[in-house]
Amino acid sequence: MLFKKRSQTRPKSTASAKSRPTSKRSESFGQSWLYLIQDGVSNRYKIGITSSLPHRIEQIQEEVPKARYTLTIRIWNAYRNEQRLHWKWGSERFTHKGSGRTEWFRFNWLELTFVFIDFFHTKYLRLNGLIWWRWI
Repeated sequence: MLFKKRSQTRPKSTASAKSRPTSKRSESFGQSWLYLIQDGVSNRYKIGITSSLPHRIEQIQEEVPKARYTLTIRIWNAYRNEQRLHWKWGSERFTHKGSGRTEWFRFNWLELTFVFIDFFHTKYLRLNGLIWWRWI
């Protein structure tokens, strides 16, 4: 036989799919919320994903009391889109103390406008990375 069947070349896994721990990434392949939260004091924003907006804002407000949602969209593959936005705006990233401390960014008004455009493209145009704007 020239080609072997797949079952002959790979050992079968004994762990069931239900016993595997779920990660943020695996939970986000369905529809989730992609959000932009302002810290309420300055031009600092958090880009993240969640399945429950009220629960997430409560978590963040424990450490950043004046935090509020600036923009939220419900999309498919939220994790992938969140990672793309983190990569794209990585030069504006800084470490914030508290919940989700590495997903915080400093934006001036012009950069924030382009972040809104990115969210718009993600939600409504469904380009998923074909066109992404960046002010240099």
